[in-house]
Amino acid sequence: MTRLESPSLAIAVDLIPVRPGGANGGHKPAVLAMLAEATRQMGEGVTWVFLTNSSTHGEIRSLAREQDILICVDEFSDHPFTPLSASSPSEFKLVPRPADLIKSLGVDLLYCPFGATFLHAEGTPTLAFIADLLHLDYPHTLTPAQVGERKTYVNHTVKVAAMIQCNSRSGVERMISRYGIPEEKLFHTYLPIQLRLDQPGPDANDFVRELGVKKPYFFYPANLWTHKNHETLLLAYRLYREQAGDGAWDLVLTFHKDESYRALGELIEVLGICRHVHCPGYVAESGLQALWSKAGALVFPSLHEGFGIPLVEAMHYAVPIVCGTDFSLKEIGGDACLRVDSRKPESIADGLLAIASDSSLRESLIAKGKQRLAFFDLRVETSKLVEVFRSLPQQKDGFPRKAKVLEEPRVLTVTTPASEQLWTVEISPNPGFPQNRYTVYLDGDSFGSFSCSQETHDPFRFKCHPLGRTLRIVVTLDRLQGKPDDATAMDGSIQRISASSPSGEQLILFQSQESRIP
Repeated sequence: MTRLESPSLAIAVDLIPVRPGGANGGHKPAVLAMLAEATRQMGEGVTWVFLTNSSTHGEIRSLAREQDILICVDEFSDHPFTPLSASSPSEFKLVPRPADLIKSLGVDLLYCPFGATFLHAEGTPTLAFIADLLHLDYPHTLTPAQVGERKTYVNHTVKVAAMIQCNSRSGVERMISRYGIPEEKLFHTYLPIQLRLDQPGPDANDFVRELGVKKPYFFYPANLWTHKNHETLLLAYRLYREQAGDGAWDLVLTFHKDESYRALGELIEVLGICRHVHCPGYVAESGLQALWSKAGALVFPSLHEGFGIPLVEAMHYAVPIVCGTDFSLKEIGGDACLRVDSRKPESIADGLLAIASDSSLRESLIAKGKQRLAFFDLRVETSKLVEVFRSLPQQKDGFPRKAKVLEEPRVLTVTTPASEQLWTVEISPNPGFPQNRYTVYLDGDSFGSFSCSQETHDPFRFKCHPLGRTLRIVVTLDRLQGKPDDATAMDGSIQRISASSPSGEQLILFQSQESRIP
């Protein structure tokens, strides 16, 4: 096969795992949206080589430009490969794919947005996206075969990938904790793809009416995967209806229908809530817009999330949120959610009742959600990915690893607003920790150091273009003064971090829960 000759950066993208409809959950539209935005940002500076399977090869065509290449390397009998006319972007079929596919293409980089890196070729940098570690954190929600499959590909990815992309700061921390990966080999991009739903679609009133749904209603868009916790939600919804009586809201569930659907339907029938729970199955994006526009609240009882796309969609459509606190949910939802214990039907039921019966609570959560949207901008998040696309091929022998340091200073990390404007960041130390030394970084940019003493503990302020980057504060303690050791340094050392926009908007980035003011 002839090697790719191109003046631009050539990136092979492994889209072989993409399946039709909603089988991949929210990760599929997130990956496709980021690739489209990366194309806009890189322009003629990139040539994509999309590696596909025959079932979704046609969907990927919409991403390709004249200079891009599509190669179907996996063909399904029920979805045969169908190339377009000669005027279409270059398309090929290589089934079975050659063992040296990546080397023969001569690309500068291999991007694996669905995690598995089995196409990795020695000498070609590989960038992989690990969305979650469900197989380690909640293995009982998967079959033994699924756990084994995930362990195999994640272990391989950790070994061969030059860099790994996660979809939240929580995801980065989990990769460090569970696999011991150096932080400089990791980065995170949020998945704010809510604007994809803002397109012409069916009349919202007609769409909802055809489903037989009474407005307002609780909405839960999630596939029927065990960790999405549908069974507990249905038990909670039954309890809620008993408490709410005739004024109870309906419940709408959207998902990719698979073999789990029958069991879900049986549970709905056993609980006697068939007339009030609506399951339209997979709903296209235009239909999702209609459902969001009429929803009374998002209920999100998921036990495990790498990001949680529906949280940002709810904020975008001014829909209040009921959700748990596990993994990334607290990071993404912040104070714009009514928190419940997703493991307890009674707790979820109480949350449903509270949000349905209290209009002032709903209005408060909606207002906080609108503020929190400042953290989520697809352009900003994609720019982080584009930066890695451009820099990674320049690395030699993979990304450099640093030796582990046994006693490192304590570090506090928070995410800044996804804004290109010049914001003022204010860091308020806790005077209960005198003689601390703080060093402030925004990704790799240093914004100086400051100290806190019993006499002076004024806030430290600086201006920056946050762009959704990670703010890191490194704390060094004065051990000679009998102060707490490093293990507890961050428990209350920083009282509060806030950010103010040029228009006067203020966001709380961090608030200590354990203040130690004398």
